[in-house]
Amino acid sequence: MKIMSILLLCGISTLTHAQGLLNLPDPLITNGGETVDSTTVWRQERRPEILELFRTHVYGRAPVGRPASMTFEVLETDDTALNGSATRKQIRVHLTGDIGRPYMDILIYLPNNQPRPVKLFIGLNFMGNHTIHEDEEIVWTDNYTPWGTGDRGSESSLWPVESILNGGYGVATIHCADLDPDRTEPWEDGVHPAFDPPEYQTDRPGDAWASLVRGPGA
Repeated sequence: MKIMSILLLCGISTLTHAQGLLNLPDPLITNGGETVDSTTVWRQERRPEILELFRTHVYGRAPVGRPASMTFEVLETDDTALNGSATRKQIRVHLTGDIGRPYMDILIYLPNNQPRPVKLFIGLNFMGNHTIHEDEEIVWTDNYTPWGTGDRGSESSLWPVESILNGGYGVATIHCADLDPDRTEPWEDGVHPAFDPPEYQTDRPGDAWASLVRGPGA
């Protein structure tokens, strides 16, 4: 996986330079000009530098790590899901320890024909957990994005759950609006105000954590 990630970065860099689309830093050259020629240089130097670039220019700098008061509530577990082929788990993560929002619901499917633990495909969905499959037991979201929510199973073409399970892997997903709806304002409808320091209310730094919001027509 680490080798594949490095090769992907190389491919992106090569394509970028070839087409002249963007002036991105070379992923295999450190800030000090050293060539990344070993896993040690990658792990100890270049990878942290790239993560710092993402904190500064893309995702922002979160003011907290794992919330100390975070708690987990198992909503349900069914080891006969999808005609007995899978175990379905739905877990509600209370990010601040309070029962109400903000919380996120994690939907997990694990193949029953594989020994535990299994590897997972993890991803955010954009219309609610109930939209990735027609399974009637998936908890319907009550936290909507600006474009509303979809019908049960309406996004299933994007989530080949059975194919993934048949391959021996699991699936886990969270609705993006549980973390932050896809809108620029207000901040109060996402997780940010639960963890922002007070000074962010009047002077929000340019590298403060935020959300990537899709533009009109995207």
